[in-house]
Amino acid sequence: MTTRSADTRELVEPFPSVYRRQAIDIIRGRLDRGQKSVHSLLEEDGVYAVPAPKEWPDSTWTNLNSPADLAGFLNK
Repeated sequence: MTTRSADTRELVEPFPSVYRRQAIDIIRGRLDRGQKSVHSLLEEDGVYAVPAPKEWPDSTWTNLNSPADLAGFLNK
């Protein structure tokens, strides 16, 4: 996971993200317990959010949750 600055706040962004193969047991256990929140992975020992590269454009953080969101993004 990454963090980024927005206004005066530091935001945790779950995507894009990279996880080590060794995290599979942690992730699988959480899913088996119905814990689907990606943000809550930060509660686990050894899971960290790192600062996103400052040169990443704002479009990196585009939030697309529906086909309509995607269509709007593609039509810009």
